[in-house]
Amino acid sequence: MTLPLQDLEVVDIGTLTPGKYCGFLLADLGASVTRVERALDPSSPSVEDRALNLNKRSMLLDLRAQSGRRALKALTRRAAVVIEGARPGVAARNGFDYQSLSALNPSLVYCAISAYGQNGPYRELPGYDLVFMGLSGVWHTLLQGREPPRVPGLFLADAVTGLTAALGIVSALLGRERHGEGAYLDLSMLDSTFALLGTSHGLRHESADGTLHHGPQIEPGRNPAYRLYRCADGRHLVLSAVRPASWTALCELVDEPGLADGPPTDAVARARACERLEQAFARKSLETWLQALHAQDIDAAAYNDVEQAFTDPQLRARDMLWTEDDGDDRLTRIHSPLHISMGRAQQRPAPRIGEHTEQILRELDLE
Repeated sequence: MTLPLQDLEVVDIGTLTPGKYCGFLLADLGASVTRVERALDPSSPSVEDRALNLNKRSMLLDLRAQSGRRALKALTRRAAVVIEGARPGVAARNGFDYQSLSALNPSLVYCAISAYGQNGPYRELPGYDLVFMGLSGVWHTLLQGREPPRVPGLFLADAVTGLTAALGIVSALLGRERHGEGAYLDLSMLDSTFALLGTSHGLRHESADGTLHHGPQIEPGRNPAYRLYRCADGRHLVLSAVRPASWTALCELVDEPGLADGPPTDAVARARACERLEQAFARKSLETWLQALHAQDIDAAAYNDVEQAFTDPQLRARDMLWTEDDGDDRLTRIHSPLHISMGRAQQRPAPRIGEHTEQILRELDLE
């Protein structure tokens, strides 16, 4: 079965996590992804490499040397896509910027991933995931303004930037098919992270009197229909009974008919409703509540930690995890979330740094 990006050549020039994740997604769609590493890291392959470099080949090149630049240009001539993650100006100084490479391959799709983009007052500053979480307002939103802020336990900016890059690349490839032209993508990690607010805070309304209105109407955590509740066994239940029918069914299930007209709107009544629901959910185990809630078509789920998510039957059924033996170790990786009728790439472990250098040089007649 032919995969969507079968035989499409992608060159990843030593990007960090967002570029690795982008390449991971493209490889899962069938693309032939070659990572060009510029230094042999003694700690490699890292945990991140082993998770995100599946189905890729690895080539070690010194791009400061003429031989390394010559090999990269030869690789680029046959590529459909180049991904790079250097600070603005670095690629141009080293001869692998869009202008240089598109002169060799005019149909090239080139994705430049940087901290802040190619323009703006922050363009030359460095940045990692936590910086973009803080600057974008996403961190503050996740914590709902609570002080002191606690550091999030996931690399959200890395993930969303990788997803955005993959979307941009596939869109540019489609545009190339339709219009015959390559494309340059200027992708900012800050932009990608800030865009996460689009579904909850996408409209900032300033009234004539200067009052600002923005943010979700549901008010997560303050709304008794949309929050966490602790059950009798110590596990937490995620409740999302925001549909009127769900809320009515919930009030009947927990024997609170006085709340059935809808979640209260004033702060005191909301706090009282939350307290009554806390008392109700504390009487039974999580599994007992989930069975009862699902039987009434009420939106609810278990609050999982990462280990519990890795063993969740729904994620297992969706083929979201891949397990392999690595010597005496057993490795389980998270799959791409893309399920396409054409299938997905056969899984190959992440390569060692530079594992395919000689093989690729032979293919390029550069031995």
